[in-house]
Amino acid sequence: MTVSNEQSRQLLKNSVLKHTQNVLGHDYKIHETPNLINEDGYESPWEPEESIACSSLAPFIGIKNRLKHINDFEVMAGTRDFTYVTMALQSPANFISRIRGEFDRTQSARGVLGRSFHKRSRAIKSEEKSAMRIELEAHNLDSFNLLHADTKLRQKYGATLPDAYESINPIDDFVYGVMGVSRAGFNGMHTMRDGKHTFAIQYSSSVDIANIGSPNLEAVGPKGSIVIARRFELETEIGDFRGPANLSLSRQNKEDIITASMGIVWPQMLACAPNNEVNCQLTKTGAILDAVLKLKTAQELAHLNIKPQAYESQRTKGKGIIAPLINLNPLFDNAVYPLPEPKHIHWCAEVRDHNNSYDRTM
Repeated sequence: MTVSNEQSRQLLKNSVLKHTQNVLGHDYKIHETPNLINEDGYESPWEPEESIACSSLAPFIGIKNRLKHINDFEVMAGTRDFTYVTMALQSPANFISRIRGEFDRTQSARGVLGRSFHKRSRAIKSEEKSAMRIELEAHNLDSFNLLHADTKLRQKYGATLPDAYESINPIDDFVYGVMGVSRAGFNGMHTMRDGKHTFAIQYSSSVDIANIGSPNLEAVGPKGSIVIARRFELETEIGDFRGPANLSLSRQNKEDIITASMGIVWPQMLACAPNNEVNCQLTKTGAILDAVLKLKTAQELAHLNIKPQAYESQRTKGKGIIAPLINLNPLFDNAVYPLPEPKHIHWCAEVRDHNNSYDRTM
């Protein structure tokens, strides 16, 4: 029986609830991830996140079964799957800057599958993923217009934005490169005890496969492909945690609980991937910039001056919907380097035997 994304997400929600009640009973409190306090006294949204990128999918075959052997860690039933595109923008010092759109797969009356954006976001994040990563993100953008996205960020965060961000003019900004991502998402719960209290920490994890292209999707990759680099990644982050309802926690208490849990869980996740397969410590946006800037200079990219709107269908009066200037479908449905659907990535992550005969170039 085929399970829809909505049903799978509900299954995930129910399994998290059941696990929490098994560990803490029915009387518990949900604690959101606290903000970090920077040296100037400003609060910055915190994204405790780690990831590892490898040269093939091979290290992640059967990964969900190996994660079950982590002490006090349980992989939840249900999934969080989607495909999206990340566009790398000009990045301030020590930060990455990007705009992202999630896709819906739609089927026309003629049976042709296509993609349309249904979620858009703009983000500034710490350059490196770590347990102390800062994330400033504006969701629910109406379009990919950078001036609109910049306004949303400033309205939401104000003085919290890094000083270096002031050097970026959204009118002059442009896309450095793009990444199409197929994400097979799943959750885990870590039960942590400090001798007095028990906490249930929720981990949002995923196995991602991605293709990177230049901003105009020029065919400059291997074998004449538009794909100039590939990425196979295991990612995890802590969203929130549960604790006893009668326990009062300070911001520092919450930070200590989260960092302690990540310090226990992530090294064991990391051990699931052989060292000889690790090929990149960069974030997704960092990997885009690294791949594209090996082929083109910043000046050449500025001359192209491609805006995020180029990848989006436009609505016009009297003419209906006009197709995007640059079609992103070839980044996903690529004849040389196809991106598998999330359900296939899940299948690879769930197999019980790590068979080296699996295609290492997938």
